[in-house]
Amino acid sequence: MLGMTTALSGPAAQLGRDMCDGVRAALAAQALPGGPPLELRCLDDGYRPDLARRNMQRLLDDPAVLAVVGNVGTPTAEVTVPMATAAGLAYFAPFTGAQMLRGTTGADGDAPAPPTVFNLRPSYRQELAVVGAALLSHGVALEDIALFIQDDGYGEAVHSAFVASTQGALAYVHDASERGTRSKACADRLAVVPALVDTTCYPRNTTEVSESALTLHRRARPPRVVVLGGTYLPCAKLIRMLRSHMPTTLFVSVSFVGARGLVNALGDAAEGVVITSAVPPFGGTAPLLADFAGLPAHAFSDPGQRQSPVALEGYLAGRVLLAATDGFKGSPDRDEVCRRIRTARVGPDASGLDHAGADGEPVVLRFDNPAQQASDRVWVTVVRDGVLRELRWDEVL
Repeated sequence: MLGMTTALSGPAAQLGRDMCDGVRAALAAQALPGGPPLELRCLDDGYRPDLARRNMQRLLDDPAVLAVVGNVGTPTAEVTVPMATAAGLAYFAPFTGAQMLRGTTGADGDAPAPPTVFNLRPSYRQELAVVGAALLSHGVALEDIALFIQDDGYGEAVHSAFVASTQGALAYVHDASERGTRSKACADRLAVVPALVDTTCYPRNTTEVSESALTLHRRARPPRVVVLGGTYLPCAKLIRMLRSHMPTTLFVSVSFVGARGLVNALGDAAEGVVITSAVPPFGGTAPLLADFAGLPAHAFSDPGQRQSPVALEGYLAGRVLLAATDGFKGSPDRDEVCRRIRTARVGPDASGLDHAGADGEPVVLRFDNPAQQASDRVWVTVVRDGVLRELRWDEVL
């Protein structure tokens, strides 16, 4: 049995449902003919750390649970990763790009990646490195960028990733530590890091974005770009509130937003919104996409999941986990599951990915690196006529 604690209710519920159904679809597709698929137990935490802690304890107490897979969120990971580490339980393919799951470096020393965390997706630093490089190379100045983030560990991770992605531009900014302003909502949390650009926050699990919208609206000149580090409903509300005042502003979100939810919530207002992705965009050539498109209708609780990057990421996570563990053959215990993942080599035939790795050869996913992260590839998409398309930056900058 596998476990997951995720948001199945509340304003981020679509993220959890899509991830859960995506993993389940992979397990069903890989089941032996006539045999039952490996069971996935998805528990609802509502994107709340206190409930995630409770759910994680339930999963840890069940000896049949061999790994957790696809847990959604940074604030929930902050409380559940230490629990999994202490119990020696594999924490596979969490849906977050936060650096705390990949190891950190700093003035106080280096912190390695938690030993039982196995990241499938790229980090927020890698997502925003792609975004930052594109913005700066197209002449977007730091003073023309604003951040809108969630007031918790997720928002802090996005902010830190943005700082890292734009460090090369700091030589051109006088007194970078005072470059930007912060809204009152996030002043305390971000007091320890430089305010490189105007930064506004909203409380998790709410759509209370009016202060952020007002802060951005009051700027002497509208931002050329707003980088979003939130979930789909508050981001959609902010975009709707600002569109008429900032018709030329480009909104760019990291992948955690939930692209399907954002597009659905915005409708026609989604046109031109840019969203990074940890999986290839629909319409591409990767066999993973064809396999996902060919899943039976009963694999999805919502037909819209066929166009959900989050569901696709869950499907990829399930495939890679089964390949990495040899389908859990031989009744492995938790330690053996971690050993198998740590030493796995998952090639394109198993993953369904067809892009090239750093060596120019078809990508082979492996976790035996300092970040314990299998994929570094970031795709960038843009909404055109309600559909996510792969982006060329000169289309929008």
